[in-house]
Amino acid sequence: MTQKPYFWPGITFLFALFVLFCFAPADAAQTKQAVNTLDAYAPFEEVLQVTPSDSTTYSPPFRGCIVESDGDLAILPKKNTSSVTITVITGQMVPAMITKVLSTGTTATVVCGR
Repeated sequence: MTQKPYFWPGITFLFALFVLFCFAPADAAQTKQAVNTLDAYAPFEEVLQVTPSDSTTYSPPFRGCIVESDGDLAILPKKNTSSVTITVITGQMVPAMITKVLSTGTTATVVCGR
């Protein structure tokens, strides 16, 4: 009876190389972006009651807000140059990297976290 060659370790190694080269980030900027994306969905480490202000810039930005009362929420997302107004309801989570919660246009009460 002849022994058949055992190819499983070789196939596993080739598959690992395929995954490494096809799905690995190409550079440090992509790696940093992937880490920041994961951080955006992590639980808040700090939650603050926010008083809307057109002049206050938050650094680091908030990763999201939780709405305490219905209304409109005017925010300046991290990479936007103009504000965005969203109609929100009590209990809603707004997942966005927020640098400003603007008083102009905000009628909702929110707590924000980072």
